[in-house]
Amino acid sequence: MRASRLCVAFAAVFFVLPVDGLAAGLSDDAPPMARQRYEIGKRLYRQGKFAEAAVEFRTALSLHPKSARLAFNLARALERAGDLAGAAAQYEAYLRLAPTADDAGDVRAVLASLHGQLAERKPELVLTTIPAGASVWIDGASAVGGRTPIKVRLAPGKHTLRVELAGHEAALETVELFEGRRAAVALKLKPAPGATTEPAATPTVEVEAEPEPSGPIWPWIATGWIWCAPS
Repeated sequence: MRASRLCVAFAAVFFVLPVDGLAAGLSDDAPPMARQRYEIGKRLYRQGKFAEAAVEFRTALSLHPKSARLAFNLARALERAGDLAGAAAQYEAYLRLAPTADDAGDVRAVLASLHGQLAERKPELVLTTIPAGASVWIDGASAVGGRTPIKVRLAPGKHTLRVELAGHEAALETVELFEGRRAAVALKLKPAPGATTEPAATPTVEVEAEPEPSGPIWPWIATGWIWCAPS
């Protein structure tokens, strides 16, 4: 069902984006070096060398930082290169520089879709305890969902887990998460002094690989929606 919704979104963007309204070239106040790097980036983009094009567009943008056109083209190149986080950042920059642009609404829709994809790429942590019902803190903050068992998506990297349950000692555990993988952590809680004696907390961590997404993320990108001067 998710794939169907995304395909509908792609079709909407394909038909709505104002390709005819894109200005050619940079503004008159662009420094000559920015124009030169822009032209190089444009050629690389048309050759399918998106990462290299992004380098040129980024350099041009550093020389002409108020150019919404360069921010837009950099976002496109990064998106084609697979850097969705970088693309999202540049689309946001474009909207800050040109908040009333004719295509601002379409760019916001693309940006929302990128954020959704980035959220789905975050690794998932599945935390269970024996007994269940323990309160959970992740990196010092109360976890969404509150009590075990819980599932939560977090940024890749190391995270500190703390679980507390009445009548039991608090348990601490550190888990490292990797993009595209799911980690399952199970903690057996130790009864507090005076309660029934059970073995100490024994954490187990299982990590399994997520399948890599298949097919292009943005099939409509091949339409060449990029801010380029005509050859």
